[in-house]
Amino acid sequence: MIRENPFLGPRWEPLAQALAYVIGKTASGRTFHFQTYLHKYGLSPDTSPYLQAIIEDKFFHLEISGNLVLNPPLDEEGMRQMEFFGWHRPEATPEEYQDSHEGNPNFVRYYALDTPIDEVVEFLLTTLAGVFEATEDDFYAFTNGNTANEVDGLHLLGRLKKTDGNPDQVIFAFPGRHLDMVDRPKSRKK
Repeated sequence: MIRENPFLGPRWEPLAQALAYVIGKTASGRTFHFQTYLHKYGLSPDTSPYLQAIIEDKFFHLEISGNLVLNPPLDEEGMRQMEFFGWHRPEATPEEYQDSHEGNPNFVRYYALDTPIDEVVEFLLTTLAGVFEATEDDFYAFTNGNTANEVDGLHLLGRLKKTDGNPDQVIFAFPGRHLDMVDRPKSRKK
């Protein structure tokens, strides 16, 4: 449960609910993408971890970026933490992948389709907070514009204003955080 999770707690519940909503809508054969903008990784989508998932062959196939993307990369202790949390190591090192584009450079985890979505979401968020040091002051993106609109309609997170770096307004912040950056449409003002 998110509320009692020592890595998370009640402040993470809005993000957990938004993720559960989006994951619950992922249809068979469709991919789900979730990008982080973490301070530890320079607030960049090019160096911060991303999540992707697809439902295939009666399994929920999860991936989180490995060292091909991460900067700073995970050291051996970080790799062991990922394994401890239940992830499988990448099939290919960044160098192997860059040379041949063969093998998966990401960490993977599989869940049976009947696994409760809340369990999958807690696992993902615990990984982000416990291994990648994600915090309540970081940013999170639902990288598809339609998905971002649906998440915004849930009124759980603060949607960042349209900028050159966020032209489709897919980036969100925790409630009450970064208020100077959050879009406040007239329909939401009280």
